Amino acid sequence: MIELAGDLWTAGALPATALIGLAAQSRGRTTHDASGLAAAVDVISESPQVSTGTYPVSADAIRIEPDRIASRRAATVTCEQVSAEMTPVRDGTLLWELLQGARPDHLFDTASAFEASVEAAQDRTAEWQMDVDEVRVRPVRWQGIEVTLVGT
Repeated sequence: MIELAGDLWTAGALPATALIGLAAQSRGRTTHDASGLAAAVDVISESPQVSTGTYPVSADAIRIEPDRIASRRAATVTCEQVSAEMTPVRDGTLLWELLQGARPDHLFDTASAFEASVEAAQDRTAEWQMDVDEVRVRPVRWQGIEVTLVGT
């Protein structure tokens, strides 16, 4: 049964990844504004299947907050609201490992520990992430907790 769940996660990831790839191609290049990023997050977070995606960007910096995403290129900053609440993820955390594809039950002993990690990430002050070339999005549903992880 666990293998089947893994296969479903993989199968769900393919359509979303393809959709994000098409969105990026439709612009003819990677994007530097936040509207494409927000749209990608919304598509993945609202998908009935568990799916992941990587969205290429050409920005000097990205800032991810629970309800919006901003990008900066030269002197231009764009900011877009997202429909679903995001959990901003930073490198070096357990949520980062989860964003990269690890299973929640391999990282967290309990659902409470997972939920506490999510709450801490959402409460953290957003910072500009420099030299970003992609944004990764992964919804996670585990033991009644549903979150959309987003990181650079």
